[in-house]
Amino acid sequence: MEPGELSRLLEKNREEGSVPNLRGADFTSADLSQFNLFQADLTDAKMSGAILRETILSAANLERADLSGAVIELANLDGANLAGACLLGANLSGADLWGATLDEADLTDASLQGAILARASLWKANLTGVNLDGTTLEGVNLEEAEGILIAGPIGGDLMYGVRRRGGMMIRTGTLWLHIEDAKAHWKGIDKTKLEGLALVKKMAALAGWTIDEKGGRKKKPGNPARQSIPPAFRS
Repeated sequence: MEPGELSRLLEKNREEGSVPNLRGADFTSADLSQFNLFQADLTDAKMSGAILRETILSAANLERADLSGAVIELANLDGANLAGACLLGANLSGADLWGATLDEADLTDASLQGAILARASLWKANLTGVNLDGTTLEGVNLEEAEGILIAGPIGGDLMYGVRRRGGMMIRTGTLWLHIEDAKAHWKGIDKTKLEGLALVKKMAALAGWTIDEKGGRKKKPGNPARQSIPPAFRS
């Protein structure tokens, strides 16, 4: 379905006061930026590579939709149903997913940088390689989620380990760090956080994760003593 055809359909729905029925619609690589798809039924929709920047999808049904590689930056998905959706490599930076359902969704290598996931449900979701830098996680349900470990409250903040290619990222409070950077950041100043880091590493080992503490990064040439370690590593 072309964006122009969608616009006409949405206008008709508004006139009739009905919910847009877009079940199974094909929006592959379509630009639907800033469209108002409030409460739309997009079950099984094909939206791979689509651009949904600032699109309103609050309370929409996107169950089993294919959103792989889609750009969903700053979109409103408040209360949306994305159960079983494929979000492989999708960019959800800054998106509002408050109270959204992402049970069994595939978020492998997706970016949730700065997104709001408060009160969202990610039961059995795959979060391998996901970017949680600056993501709001208050009250999120991560029960049985893959690719993420929860060490519990450590020093006042929940500490998470996220499996990524070549290593593991640590999320706690507002920090998003490689293991190597986390050790350097807390060394000599926060014994509790270092103990939490050790716990996450043990949990990763029990889960069978192979962890490179440098995340596959190579040291820069030069005098190591003169090299500063950033307080946070954004990938």
